[in-house]
Order: sequence, then C-alpha cells, then structure tokens
Amino acid sequence: MRRLTMMATMLAAVMSAASATAMAQSNLGPQFSVLQIQSFEPLGQSFTAEYASLLEIGFAFGTLNAQFAAVPVTIDLYLGAGAGGTFIAQRSINPTPTASGLEAEFAYADFSGITLDVGEVYTAWLSTTNSYWGVGGTQDLYAGGQVYLGVPSGSGTEDLMFDVRSKVELSEPHPLLLLAPGVLLLAAARRRAASSPLH
Repeated sequence: MRRLTMMATMLAAVMSAASATAMAQSNLGPQFSVLQIQSFEPLGQSFTAEYASLLEIGFAFGTLNAQFAAVPVTIDLYLGAGAGGTFIAQRSINPTPTASGLEAEFAYADFSGITLDVGEVYTAWLSTTNSYWGVGGTQDLYAGGQVYLGVPSGSGTEDLMFDVRSKVELSEPHPLLLLAPGVLLLAAARRRAASSPLH
C-alpha cells in the first residue's frame, strides 16, 4: 500500500505543467474607413491591458497612395490614455501593400519582453514619413479605449482596427497523467498476484 501511495504522489507531481498560449484583446472590424496615418498624426489607439506579458501589437494597414514608397510604420507605446503618458517602447514594421486602403491587412510589431500592468490604459501611436499608408477604422467601438486623431474627423464614432496579443501561462495536464490510471491498476494487480495463496 505504501508503494502505491508513493507512486500516486509522484504522478501527481507531474500532472500539471505550465503552458504558454497567446491571448488577444482586439477590435478587428469590420472595416468602415481608412485614415491616412501621416495626415492624422499624431494618430493613436488606447487600450486597457487585460494580460501582463505583451507579445505584439498589430493594426490593419492599407495602401492609400501607391505613387509613394512603402516606408516603414512606427508604433510608439505609452502608458496612459492619449498624449502625455510615459514612453515605454518603439517598434517599426513593414506592412504588406494592399490593392486599396479599404482592403487593409493586419501587420504586427514585436513587443515581446514588455510587461503591462493589468487594468492600466496604454496608447499605441502610429507615425510614418509619407502618405503611402492608411490604417483601418471601424464603427464597432472598443469599450476599453479610443482613437486619438491629430486632426478631428469623426472622433468618438470609430476606433482603429487593432490587435494586442499577450502571453498567458496556463496549467494543463501533463502527458504522463494519461498513463497514471493504467500504472496504478498494473501495480495493484501485481500486488494482489504476489499476495495470492497460489504463489
């Protein structure tokens, strides 16, 4: 009996393992408009952090003026709602050109390694060096933040299409746990066989 108890304890020790999964908080659309980034600078979207370990931030970008070069887009992350917050990090990305601004596609900047304070509001600001890029807007309003436009144009009636992805540690059954019932039954059968009068 003591041996079975020890085996059960060992199996319980490996029954769960930390597993990382990506969790998203987002406003994916549907797309209602496209805002030329350079024309509306400073152009930003705030969001309320739901998870701590930030992975990446994405926006839906579309080609507005193909006669210009497809230059990188810069994303500046600040703590706080709107302008005047605390600077956290800056990343640059190269979105994929699209057939038009109203066919915006998501592109993501790597912000891994940054820890957010759950419940705090953050703002991601977009900037670029010419008028090639636009960013998709949607009337499906996001409750945890808002769009900020350097040039007023429908502010309060739409938000930017964005996607904030974070890493969350979850507990899940360890593969060895699937063997536990069979191992315990086999051990019990061997113990009974060993104590049988026929042996």
